[in-house]
This record gives sequence, structure tokens and C-alpha cells, in this order.
Amino acid sequence: MKDEHQEIRDELDALRSRVAELEKQIQEDGPAFTAASDLRSFVEATDPSSHTERALAICYYLEFHDDSKGITSRKLDERYKECRLPPPANSSDVLRRAGENGWLMRRDEEEGSTLWCVTADGQQIIENRTAQE
Repeated sequence: MKDEHQEIRDELDALRSRVAELEKQIQEDGPAFTAASDLRSFVEATDPSSHTERALAICYYLEFHDDSKGITSRKLDERYKECRLPPPANSSDVLRRAGENGWLMRRDEEEGSTLWCVTADGQQIIENRTAQE
């Protein structure tokens, strides 16, 4: 019985040490999301209240974690499905509204569709929301 209790204490000490090391890495490395983080977790962490905010979070993730040059309405629909969320009725309108808010801007055309990228204001919004984590 004594050996069993000691074994549990040893495991608990090892877990405490691992948690302390992980917390230290998070504090040193900045935001908890890295390129290895999944899109859905990232979007949820930004706590979007509309399709426009969700589109901004998705575009930010793609640009800063997947090295994408931006997003089209078709790509936005695909990313919604990746997050297991129903896409907006009109993704082009959602991206346009994000542009009107100053969060996204037109970058180029890709396969006949407008390619949108995150503005400095949009970047700041997402970084403020993920820094609160």
C-alpha cells in the first residue's frame, strides 16, 4: 500500500513539473496558438459574434499560421466546413462587410474571385482577442 501511494505521489510530482514547464513556455512564446493549432480552436478563441468576425478570424489564421496570401469566398466556405460550421448564405457579402469595417482589404484576384487579406486594424482586433487567453 505504501509503495502504491508513493508511486501516485511521484506521478503527481512529474505532472506538476510538466505543467509548470508548459506554462513557462506559453509565457515566453506569447500567444498560445501556433501553426500546429487547428483552425476551429483558433476561431473559437476569438469569440466571434457574427459571420463577419468569424471571417476575419479565419482569414487571420490562414495568413499568419498557414502562410496564405488571403481568402476568397469559396475558400471561406471551405474553412467554415473545416470548422464544422454552416457557412454564411453569401460569403462574398461577409467578406465585403469585413472590408467596409476596415478589417480586410482587397489584395488581388484568384481564379476570377476577389482575394481578401487582413488589414492592420483587423490584425490588431484578433491579436487583442487571442492575447486575453
